[in-house]
Amino acid sequence: MDTELIVGELCKVTVRKFNPELDPEPYYSTYEIPYTRGMRVLEALDYIVEELGDSLAYRWFCGVKKCGGCGILLNEKPVLACWESVQKEMKIEPLPNFPILRDLVIDRSRFDKDLIRIVPWVERSDKYPGFPEKILPSEMGHSIEMMYCIECLLCNSVCPAYNEKSDFIGPAILVQLAKFALDSRDNAPRAQIAVEKTDIIDCVNCYKCVEACPTNVNVLEHGIDPIRSLIIEENIGDIAHHNRIYRDLVIRQGIVNPSTLLLKSLRTRVLYEIPLAIRMWWKGRISISKIIRGVFGGEHLNSQDEIIKLATTIKQNEHNEAE
Repeated sequence: MDTELIVGELCKVTVRKFNPELDPEPYYSTYEIPYTRGMRVLEALDYIVEELGDSLAYRWFCGVKKCGGCGILLNEKPVLACWESVQKEMKIEPLPNFPILRDLVIDRSRFDKDLIRIVPWVERSDKYPGFPEKILPSEMGHSIEMMYCIECLLCNSVCPAYNEKSDFIGPAILVQLAKFALDSRDNAPRAQIAVEKTDIIDCVNCYKCVEACPTNVNVLEHGIDPIRSLIIEENIGDIAHHNRIYRDLVIRQGIVNPSTLLLKSLRTRVLYEIPLAIRMWWKGRISISKIIRGVFGGEHLNSQDEIIKLATTIKQNEHNEAE
């Protein structure tokens, strides 16, 4: 880190390089760079080009953690090159999960195309009141937090459900969708857009996007989860269906058998998973008897009675509120 280095001390920098038009495979080049006080990784990259005269492609614009263009992988950790202090030894690579244009420059074109698909503007049903428009923070909720996103795509780079070929649109786009879905002025069908355009159901709740965000946006709890709640409220798609099945299992049995949940959620589509189920049963990973008891309402443990009672009360309260 910055405090561990002495001015003039040499830092070892290994950079992954690759030009798809010329190089058959990626390769690494190593440099020695003298440390200067407060030196950032971006300055180390500048030194390679400007002082050592080597060719290296990397992206940046603002240099102050605002544009989101300088994302890289530093010693296996996604960071912004303009904001991260240099280290004694550094391995610098492009962000994973993206096609590479050259060296450290990733292809962001999918993000730009996906952004248009979610209608990234406020859709109003009422007349615009004019400027300045009076809006209270309480009316915006977590939409304000989503505005801190700088579209650096670090969250997409660590997402296990996202890659250049995945149907899942990635957390970066879901943050943008949440920004408008949680805006009190917006009247676009955001739940429908989420179901039809984003494959939000593929999010695995791993929190890696939250850990990677350089502006501390709580991507999952304040962005993705509210969209899911909106989908459930409007009873749209597989997420709403899965939620109903989960709740009904808790009410009926006080416990959720994963195999039973899968059977009831997939319905007839579970037939495609029979070969996998047989392999799991053969290895002792699932119990056929437990699945049968779960599907046909087998007995539950006495200790689960309170859970069932609580879940039933919650369901009744929801029904009363709906009326």
